[in-house]
Amino acid sequence: MVNIYKEALDDENIIDKLFEYRRILDPVRKCTLEISKDDVKYSAHKCYEFWGKNSECSNCISMRAYNENKSFTKVEYLKDRIYFIMATPIIKNKEKYIVEVLKDITNDNITGCLISKSMDQAEKEIQRLNDLAIIDEVTNIYNRRYINEKTPSDINNAIENQYDLSLAIMDIDDFKIINDTYGHMCGDYILESVSDIIKRNINLYGWVGRYGGDEFVIVMNKTSKLECYEIIEKIRKDIEKALFTYEGKNINVTCSFGISGIDKCINNFNKIIKDADFKLINGKNGKKNIVII
Repeated sequence: MVNIYKEALDDENIIDKLFEYRRILDPVRKCTLEISKDDVKYSAHKCYEFWGKNSECSNCISMRAYNENKSFTKVEYLKDRIYFIMATPIIKNKEKYIVEVLKDITNDNITGCLISKSMDQAEKEIQRLNDLAIIDEVTNIYNRRYINEKTPSDINNAIENQYDLSLAIMDIDDFKIINDTYGHMCGDYILESVSDIIKRNINLYGWVGRYGGDEFVIVMNKTSKLECYEIIEKIRKDIEKALFTYEGKNINVTCSFGISGIDKCINNFNKIIKDADFKLINGKNGKKNIVII
């Protein structure tokens, strides 16, 4: 009897019945793959093109599965249909890849609340749910998970397409004193206000996320370290000059920054974060309210 159950579970037809579509991905390169015994072939098409998108999915569960080495799920919307997606890591030829399986759940009871909405409403609701996974609730910018998943992809694109990428780590000077003096609600107000100043200054190729506490990461695609320095220096000055008022009290706020960029030695996420953080820490040892490049 046990053998019968095992044969049933091992039957690939079960997978075909459970899921309408499956594919193997390299989530860093955003490519679908064909893996043979001795070779890996990369498709010319990006994985997100399946969803009719021109850029990578914001809530990329395949990148999350790749980073955390376990399975994750989400829901997506395509051409009036709702899909359940599961991503799980596998090892092939001693390299890690991701298997994605998709199931059409449009007519399942679980999606009734979405089916009752218009096409636009259902799509917006799914996008809202996916955004919740990557947005920091205090600052309304990207969270650490997004930083960890998006930055490696940006670095890979920059290296493959031979353009510059710069990254800055910043923190708010004496933020603990602000929290201790005015309270954590005031601290949240400062974090949100600083985030707004950063967003107003970064160009079309830049994005910002909260790395944790009062630390932020700013990624500038197609931007040299010198160009990044000029943008970051303006951010530093704008924060220094800004009027932060909480419950009738004016609060002076300054920030310090460390800037790194990709090159032959700094060519992955861990190295660029470490380099920018090293510059930030060493810069603050001598003087606050500073940009170190």
